[in-house]
Amino acid sequence: ATPLPDITDQVTIDGTSQPGGATCGTNFADRSLLIELDGTTINNTGSNLVFQTGSDNSIVRGLVINGVIDGGSSVNAIAIYSNAVTVQCNNLNTNVAGTASASQRGALNLQSNSSNNTIGGTGAGEGNIISGGSDGIVTTSGTNGNTIQGNWIGVGSDGGCIGNGTGQGITISGDNNVVGGNSAAARNVISCHTNTGTGTGIDIVGNSNTIQGNYIGTDTNGDVSPGYGNFAGVAVITNAANNLIGGDGAGEGNVIAGNGAGVVMVQFGAFTPAGNSI
Repeated sequence: ATPLPDITDQVTIDGTSQPGGATCGTNFADRSLLIELDGTTINNTGSNLVFQTGSDNSIVRGLVINGVIDGGSSVNAIAIYSNAVTVQCNNLNTNVAGTASASQRGALNLQSNSSNNTIGGTGAGEGNIISGGSDGIVTTSGTNGNTIQGNWIGVGSDGGCIGNGTGQGITISGDNNVVGGNSAAARNVISCHTNTGTGTGIDIVGNSNTIQGNYIGTDTNGDVSPGYGNFAGVAVITNAANNLIGGDGAGEGNVIAGNGAGVVMVQFGAFTPAGNSI
């Protein structure tokens, strides 16, 4: 009925320790999560889990976190203000099964100067389902060196479309962040953020970020299906510089298809994206 206390020390929260068959499984379809944090009744006064300064190196895994209802952009399923936090094997803003929306606001917000966090992973069952709210993953200014891998964003555990409202799948505002990688295990699927309006797969506002090996706008097999897609696959905006989208090494290319546009670079006033490679 009231917000959980902020986390200010290093802690491991592991929902798979619950007896009764809780497991991350080897893929999203056979995941079985039993612990649900429902924020519907906290009256929009805060995020469901808040990792404040001092909670560096904490871990949260194996939870369903939802019920984040309309209360402003600062309200999310998880908010991180610290460094080196690991978020794996969670269903954020969906129902327990991971097949439908159960929230109205953001899923995961890395606040200013929160760096070197790991969202998902390349091991079996480590990826998160981040779907059903207004935004997926948002990193704010100064959030550097974060790794986002193996997640389904906008997509449900059954591969169906859920989306994240009219917001973005991922917003990168810091520098030197990595989204995806050159292996199938590192791939993020980022889709279903509407191919009209403003829903973009990935927005890049920072510098020297790497976007590789992802499926952006397609289904989970990399094929285009009705109902998928984003307004744009990747948008590089304002003065974002020296970002790498894809690469010429094995597995580094992204599949960007089924969107209203593929890769968009936007100049605002005197701010011009520069030095970016596709």
